[in-house]
Amino acid sequence: MLERLFRLQLVLGSRIGEMLTIPRHCLKQEGEQWFLLRWIEKRKQWRFIRIHLQVAELVQQQQRFLDSHLDFDSDFDKLFCWLSTARRYGAKNKIRDTTNSWFEIEPVYQPRCLNVLLICKWLRNFSEVADLRDKYGNRFQLTSHMFRRTKASIMAHCETEDEYIATVLGHGSLDMLPHYRKRSLERLERESQTKGYADMYGRVTTFKPRQRRYERLADLLKVTTSLGECHRPTMLGDCQYRYACLSCDHHRVTLEDRPRLEADRKLLQQDLQQAQTKGQQRRVTEIQRLLQLINNRLQGLAELETILERD
Repeated sequence: MLERLFRLQLVLGSRIGEMLTIPRHCLKQEGEQWFLLRWIEKRKQWRFIRIHLQVAELVQQQQRFLDSHLDFDSDFDKLFCWLSTARRYGAKNKIRDTTNSWFEIEPVYQPRCLNVLLICKWLRNFSEVADLRDKYGNRFQLTSHMFRRTKASIMAHCETEDEYIATVLGHGSLDMLPHYRKRSLERLERESQTKGYADMYGRVTTFKPRQRRYERLADLLKVTTSLGECHRPTMLGDCQYRYACLSCDHHRVTLEDRPRLEADRKLLQQDLQQAQTKGQQRRVTEIQRLLQLINNRLQGLAELETILERD
């Protein structure tokens, strides 16, 4: 049961407290789509979230498990129940605090709610029995929050939008996301040595843009423009921007493009002074917009250069 609990937590990215509140009858099917009822602690609300068929099957396994270990008509309304190995020793002779005893005896399941403290004890004992160590050989204690953090790190590694990550994790704001993106940024730094680009927002990125729905990497078309490269997918059809690449989020520049960017910025600054002198407000606004786009790219290239120097 605990394995199903943590597998489901890894998929959902929920807090352990939210996991323990999942109702026993939490599934809903609409056509071929499955939904799971979940409590969002930060927002104080219940929500049905869409889940994969295999996740629904995992929940159904736990539901059948409760039916077989508890009374079928039991009014216990949570998906995960209490488990203990203490009763095998008798009420007066409580279980000894030895790690192996937690896993050598089949637990007894009871129709009452699990609590976070018991979950922590099981994970602590598992860490000792499994002799978990980090890459430096140091012992560490497994916690339930590590499954939630892993979910966030996977999404960040796949370059998922910040707002979507926050929604999945149930965050009230985006403040925590830099913490989860740490490893993703470390990977980006390694790749940037040979595949470094800057986009229109000044962000350092790799040779490929974020993968969008219904889009395969084989369909990407990289075209050299007068300045930088176009990574617009061919499936999107004709380009509406034509030669206005600075305004396109599919456009990328490299360090080799910096001299030309700086030269264009210098010319635009001269044009801006002339337009301001003549009182051409519309032209001033347009030149300022182009200058901002160029400055964004130059700022991204400066960040890329810092990464390369540090490596």
